[in-house]
This record gives sequence, structure tokens and C-alpha cells, in this order.
Amino acid sequence: MSEEEEAARVVPVIAALRAALGPRALLSVDTFYPSVAEAAVGAGADMVNDVSGGRCGGGAPEPTAASPMFRLVARLGVPYVLMHSRGDAGAASGGSAVYAAGAGEGEGGAREGAAVVAEVRRWLGAGVGAAEAAGVPRWDLLVDPGLGFAKTGAHSCALLRAGRDALPPGLPALVGASRKGFIGDACGGAAPRERDWGTAAAVAASVRGGADFVRVHNVAAMRDAARVADAVFR
Repeated sequence: MSEEEEAARVVPVIAALRAALGPRALLSVDTFYPSVAEAAVGAGADMVNDVSGGRCGGGAPEPTAASPMFRLVARLGVPYVLMHSRGDAGAASGGSAVYAAGAGEGEGGAREGAAVVAEVRRWLGAGVGAAEAAGVPRWDLLVDPGLGFAKTGAHSCALLRAGRDALPPGLPALVGASRKGFIGDACGGAAPRERDWGTAAAVAASVRGGADFVRVHNVAAMRDAARVADAVFR
């Protein structure tokens, strides 16, 4: 989708929600286009969620301090979710989902799981440094391991098991597992709308792993799952 089309779809919705809900509701815009982020914040969005991690949808393998998105967020002064991904923002398989294991990282699936955890932690740490160098204050940054983005189902499960060990320290963590493909696979091929029970398990695992925020579809049910997980594990 082009940035013009995305803006035409998203910005009026943000403006309508802000008008309907008033100033107390917190609204997030999910985009990797700086122009859309700026228009959405102007229309009432409070934060920017970027699935390309500052790479503006693709291009460079890693974010840098020259990222137009980082410079924009620094100027706007809004919270920013930095998510790990590779290749195009929607990449979920193929070469972008291959992670090289280093020596001493175990065998087979355990070796591959250790590799993705180490790479996500390193990549996000570098992204945080780049965002700060571009002027984004550390207190405006959240990190997201990017479950399902350039990851196999085994990779996403490994990141959930690792929890905070897959993330740079000292920053709020957001995990978005809701209804994703790896949950459908684990549940025998369930369609997206049939994945809420599996999502509840993933939400509990996210809380157990130290997530501060979870992004979900079925808010009421996942709120209760998070509350119970919080009561048990925290």
C-alpha cells in the first residue's frame, strides 16, 4: 500500500476516534511511513508503532541514526515502538527468516532458537542506540521482538520463551502475538478468528516473560488472561 493510500485510510479514522473518545483515550498509529505518522499524530494519535524498526518499510538491513522516522519521532516528541523485522516489513519467511547460530548455542532447534534470540536482542539494541543518536529520548522508546515478522513459528516460540532475554535491558516491552500464524499452526491450522484460546496462552507467556504491554484483538478476554498471568507470575 502506498503512503498516500495509507494516509487516506488511517488519518480520518484517527481524527474521528479522537473526536469521539476525547483527550483521555490513548491512540497509536501503526505505520512505517514518516509522512503518515506525522499526519496521524497531527490528527490525534499519541504514539507511533513501526513494524519496520525505523527502516521505513525496508531498504537498509538495520536502522541508523539517519532514519527519517527516528528524526520525525524526535521532533514530534511522542512514544515510539521499535519492532524487529528484516527485509520488507511484511516478510515472514524465506531468506529473511534464516538466523545463523554461533558456536556453543546448542543443537538443532535449540541452536536456531538461541540464534534468533541473540540476533533480535542485538538488532534492537542497535536500533535503540540509533534512535537515541537521532534525538529520540530513551523514555519515549518501547521495544517489540516482532513475533511472526521474518520469523518461523519456532522462532516466535523461542522469543516468547526467552522473554526479556531477547530484548535490550531497561526499556518497556510490547509483545504482539494475537491471532498470528504461529498460533494457528500450533492449534492445528485454526483460522485467525479461532485463535483466541491460543492467543490467551501466548499472552500469559508474554506476561511471564516480562512484557509490559500486549497488543490484542479480543481485548476483554485477553485483559483477563493478562490479569491472571500477572497475579500468578508477578
